[in-house]
Amino acid sequence: MPITALPTPPTRDDAANFSARADAFLSALPTFAVQANALAEDVNDDAAAAAADAAAAEAAKTLAQDWATKTGSAVAGGEYSAKYHALAAAASAAAAATFNPALYAALAGATFTGNVAINGNTTLGDASGDSVTINASTILNPNTLNFSSAIGIGTSPATTLHVAGTDPIVRIQATNGGSGNGTPQLALWRDGGVAGSLTFIPNVELRLRAHSDSGLVTTMIGSTTVMTVARATGIVGTNNLLTVYGSENVLAIKDGAYLWASNSAGCVLQVGRAEGTSRSINAAGSINASGSDYAEYRYKHAGCGAVPKGGICGLTARNEVTTDFALMVLPAIKSVDPAYVGGDTWGNRASVGDAPRRPVLDLPEYDGPEHPGDGPAPLQIAPFLLGEAPVAPGEFDLGEPVLAPRGEDEDDHAFLRRMVRHELAHDAWTSARSAHEARVQDHPAKLDLWTKARAQYDALVAQAQEQHAAAVAAYQDLLDAWEAARADHNAAVEEAEAAHAAALIEYEVAVPIFTARLEAERQKVDRISYVGVVPGIVELAPDAAPGDYVVAVSDGAGGIKGITVYDPTPAQRRMVVGRAIVLNPSEDDWSRLLREDVVRDPAWTCIVDVVRG
Repeated sequence: MPITALPTPPTRDDAANFSARADAFLSALPTFAVQANALAEDVNDDAAAAAADAAAAEAAKTLAQDWATKTGSAVAGGEYSAKYHALAAAASAAAAATFNPALYAALAGATFTGNVAINGNTTLGDASGDSVTINASTILNPNTLNFSSAIGIGTSPATTLHVAGTDPIVRIQATNGGSGNGTPQLALWRDGGVAGSLTFIPNVELRLRAHSDSGLVTTMIGSTTVMTVARATGIVGTNNLLTVYGSENVLAIKDGAYLWASNSAGCVLQVGRAEGTSRSINAAGSINASGSDYAEYRYKHAGCGAVPKGGICGLTARNEVTTDFALMVLPAIKSVDPAYVGGDTWGNRASVGDAPRRPVLDLPEYDGPEHPGDGPAPLQIAPFLLGEAPVAPGEFDLGEPVLAPRGEDEDDHAFLRRMVRHELAHDAWTSARSAHEARVQDHPAKLDLWTKARAQYDALVAQAQEQHAAAVAAYQDLLDAWEAARADHNAAVEEAEAAHAAALIEYEVAVPIFTARLEAERQKVDRISYVGVVPGIVELAPDAAPGDYVVAVSDGAGGIKGITVYDPTPAQRRMVVGRAIVLNPSEDDWSRLLREDVVRDPAWTCIVDVVRG
């Protein structure tokens, strides 16, 4: 702000003008005071601004040094110095290769992101109340996993292994598809190398599905059905200790090779004989059957045709079945619904050979290496946080402030302000030059630090890449071995399946051949009743009554028929088959005598009590 010049001050040397000059000078002083104060305020403001500029320059210098070398804490706004990032980059590169837990022992609650490898012994928690949470969906452990105490899954363990949950609680599945052959998929073992026991709490169900023929095994402990074995689905046994369903010979019980001496015809239960005693069944109680008579197989005489069920026939002198009255020495009657049949040797191995057995698909067990898993995860390298190499500062091109000489028209106030600003500007220039010189001096150290950090980072990256490449190569070797083993196993499985398919074709071809051979042998025998109740084809007399004798007589054409006689002659008594107990049976009579699955012959005229004189 300009200041108005004061008038000529009074002086005693000029007494004539003293009063006038004094008045003028004094009158100008108030204006001068105001203007001087205003100037002072401007100068103070400029001085404060210059001081602020100088302080900012000093702060900028300090901040520049902090951005370069400070490591103890953040420089500003949560950001760290170049030196701090250099050290962090080196540590980050090292961590990308191998994580050393000792480096982070003091970091409570720390969170690590990315792949982490922990080498050596590791302890998680320091007290029994500690818990470990694993959020991953897959945990891979290629080695043996040992637990020294109890394990509870879904519950606190009450025993060594305690599993609780909803249906199904536990599932065990073989990796090769569960063929079920060879080594058991689930084995119970106890000390001493002896198989252990399996105990079920009541009302617990065990279901086992066989690997072929849709076999189904159901065990129910604590209910009426203990075990059901069914080849066909949808069949449920009730109120039985063991229920077995299936086709062909459903259940075979044998001692050594002595099963196959029995008849080869299809049956439900096939029982062999003991080697030492030749016995098949010893029963302490009764044996009950639904049939109504007891019969034996007898070979037919040459030329003997079919004998209808319940028909009267005879036995020759060679104990062969005949329908020729002249050859008959003893009368007989064809069995209809037997409960026991003896002489069942016509269809055994000696007469018809071995029955074809349906081949069972026996797939080979896979005993090669396990699948190595997904392999090493993609290599993740922490970025080099220092960026590009630090650039050397350029030449200091800020010119030094120069104070121009005082102009002729420049008043004191203007010159004074310009001098103050010059000093402040020169101080700021000096500080800037000092900061530039410091940056020039610090640049070699920063460049050396960056170079070393980059070299260390590159070395660690190269090491991590080398280790990862080795791991990938090793994994590929394992994968190749697994694929080769699986290919060999698949080839063996295909070979077994092809062999089974060929054997199945041979079986399908052999079955009708054997069936025809068995049927041809069956045509040589017939089932003759010796005792019991048999529906009979007899000729009833007009006065026939229950209790009449059934006598075998000639049919007038050389054949044999039966008639009812109230009081047989001595000759007729020799030909008695039995006694008629029901004549022209009703539906109720038939239902009491025969099972539902027995087809009733319309020719049957009575019910005969066989061989009762």
